[in-house]
Amino acid sequence: MTKKKEDPNHHQGKMTGYTLIDGAYHIAPIYQEQFNQIQDEAAGIDQLIRSVNESVQKMYKENRRKIRELWDDLHEDLGLDKDKKYFYHPYTHAIEEVKERKD
Repeated sequence: MTKKKEDPNHHQGKMTGYTLIDGAYHIAPIYQEQFNQIQDEAAGIDQLIRSVNESVQKMYKENRRKIRELWDDLHEDLGLDKDKKYFYHPYTHAIEEVKERKD
């Protein structure tokens, strides 16, 4: 019977073995699989966040465009001065010029 050579870099942890090469721990396949699964989940979450952000950004830009068009229509229809700022009061449905603050 030939005795199996032992790898001097192989060590036993509490639950699995690992190999220590040049100060780097090469972990057991069970841990490798867990890391891969968690990293895949994180990548999926990142992709979902990017997708939601892109969608929300498109909706926001469209909303801002509609607001600009509405204000342009109001300026033209009411003869409002385009160099002045106005505020729409949603409860009273009144448009009021915004006065600059004098501090």
